[in-house]
Amino acid sequence: MAQPHDRLVRALLDDVDRMAAILDGLAEPPLPCGPTEGRLVRLRDVLIDPDLRRSEPDFLYALDGGEEPRDLIVVEHLSRQTPNVPLRALAHKTTLYQDVERSLGPNARFPNVHVVVLYHGASRWSAPREFEELYARKEGNPGSRTNVIVHVIDLGRFDDGEIRRRLGRCAAALLVLLLNHGRGKEIRSRLREWDDLFRATVEEKGGLSLLRAMVWYLYFVSDIAPEEVHALPFAQESEETKTMIKTTAERLREEGLHEGLEKGWQGGLQEGLDKGLREGLRKGLETLLVARFGEIPRELAERIASSDADTLEAMLRRAPAVDAPADLLDGSAP
Repeated sequence: MAQPHDRLVRALLDDVDRMAAILDGLAEPPLPCGPTEGRLVRLRDVLIDPDLRRSEPDFLYALDGGEEPRDLIVVEHLSRQTPNVPLRALAHKTTLYQDVERSLGPNARFPNVHVVVLYHGASRWSAPREFEELYARKEGNPGSRTNVIVHVIDLGRFDDGEIRRRLGRCAAALLVLLLNHGRGKEIRSRLREWDDLFRATVEEKGGLSLLRAMVWYLYFVSDIAPEEVHALPFAQESEETKTMIKTTAERLREEGLHEGLEKGWQGGLQEGLDKGLREGLRKGLETLLVARFGEIPRELAERIASSDADTLEAMLRRAPAVDAPADLLDGSAP
């Protein structure tokens, strides 16, 4: 299952105009290739080797297109600092060069490859940005002579006003604000402040799909229910918007149930399986107990019904080893 921020970033930045807005508006210093507005071409299978797909760059673009583009831009997004990003950037660059040579022959002109990281972690970026920095020698000796520079766009270094000034009233600005604040305690109070950005998002091409990804993200990273987005002023202006949010809420809960059941049968959970996923854990545990023992004692059934996801997970892990259902009421059971 994709992480919530993966789903959100891919939904919004699959559009070249939004990606260009973020690259041009937030990269400091500006990218060496110059402004990208009106010049980006999204590459999917073109010039992408299977090895590069396995290394999971999020987006690959060419500037100005053509059979032999002068510049390629690889964009990743990260929620945690990763010290080996320069090494991964070198792998991207090498793989692309190999693919260009295979596709266009030994006399092909190698493009400039610019690796960009959209970072939306809680702390400011402090990990290496250059290959030479990653493999620097001690005591004044030179480091690696093969340098690759990673252009890190640290989204959290911009305050809300600066994001609005740089990006304007658009879905790209709302994306950055959601990534910066979606997991914070202040998210509920900020939603109404962003009503104009939600409205602008709906008005953009594919706006309802973008809004769906945002509702999905908020549901999984915060305690914001879809109904709270439904209650915002922008949503009241369109029956289509209200219907989409309601449908998304139903799908979220259905997916939560499915994920909980699947992971419950596997005997464990990944973090984030609350809300709808809690119901899946409960059903998985009850099904396992009925299959083993035929019935569930009333006291245990009441405990299961009132337990949170962590408690249900612990019970589910212990259930295959207990001698009787009531043993699950004893915290010392294996």
